[in-house]
Amino acid sequence: ALLAAPLVAPEPAAAMGWEDFVVGPVGLINTGLNLYKTALGIYALMSWLVAFGIVDLRNEIAQKVQGALSSIIDPVLAPLRSVIPPLAGFDISFMVLWFVLEQAQAAAVAIMFGALSFEAYNTYY
Repeated sequence: ALLAAPLVAPEPAAAMGWEDFVVGPVGLINTGLNLYKTALGIYALMSWLVAFGIVDLRNEIAQKVQGALSSIIDPVLAPLRSVIPPLAGFDISFMVLWFVLEQAQAAAVAIMFGALSFEAYNTYY
């Protein structure tokens, strides 16, 4: 008859350093979200500057900046714009996207702090 080996927890040393495998990728995600929020803010600001005639899109540099920002932001805003109607003529999809990005960043930071403080109660100062 075959006897099943008892399940034994691994030694604590076997799992040492796992935090880096969580914090590293989640930190990159957090940085990417920061960069995307910065691009979103510049895109929103630039749209207002164009609307008020402060920035002229006939300028080649303004066209390139607007085109680059539009290529990374419009694919994300388009589905939101199709679902969220403008309020009093104002497009609030920017604010909704900003809120979603803030919540994603808060979740990423919570995951990082959770990984870094795992079993911190065993540490004596």
